[in-house]
Amino acid sequence: MNIFFDKNVAMDKVIEVLESRKISQRVFSIKTGISEQNIVNWKKRGVPDLEKLKIMAEALELPVNFFTGNVEAPKLRQVVASRTDSYNIEGPNIDDYAWVPKVFTPVCAGNGSCDDRDGISEFYAFKKSWLRKSHLSENNLRLMVCDGDSMYPTIKHKDTCMFDVADTMPRANNIYLVRLDNRLLVRRVAPGESMGIVLAPDNNNWPLETITVESQSARNDAILGRLVWIAREF
Repeated sequence: MNIFFDKNVAMDKVIEVLESRKISQRVFSIKTGISEQNIVNWKKRGVPDLEKLKIMAEALELPVNFFTGNVEAPKLRQVVASRTDSYNIEGPNIDDYAWVPKVFTPVCAGNGSCDDRDGISEFYAFKKSWLRKSHLSENNLRLMVCDGDSMYPTIKHKDTCMFDVADTMPRANNIYLVRLDNRLLVRRVAPGESMGIVLAPDNNNWPLETITVESQSARNDAILGRLVWIAREF
């Protein structure tokens, strides 16, 4: 059944709840997974659809019809107040988190037939204590989506990979983000002596490839960063 509602009124009620509970946009962004920029935009244009409204309503522990129905201000204040104690007003300590950018450009775990989009699509929060423990600096980290199956089963199609772009020294058995013949690839550095850097897929159906001194000069082939983390949706 379709539910018709005033998108601007619904968003106004969301904002009123946030202000009443003293919940910042950043905390709400973390709670919902909705970017702060989208929240700012929706303040002006209204919530875009019912599914996004459901996400926000669930985070605020309020029924969707609270935002879609005609709830008068006194009733709004009453419901908001009744839910305040059950919601973590302070939220996480933002200073404890680092914000790692996720870029548009996909990494190819296939034949390297990628598009060339770049730029940041969104940010992901990581605890600074975990980064320190892992000897990682937030300024050197990039998140990218992996396309293809050449690194299966270690990396699966559409996995999100995080690379340390400051770590470009190839070491055997580590996995790296690589530029090879104008393609962005993710490959494992193979052990053993060689005239170049041998890049091995984990999927044996894909061939070995090599970065040589000549290719580094002629095609600007290079190791761009080491894989340090993988996320997967199930």
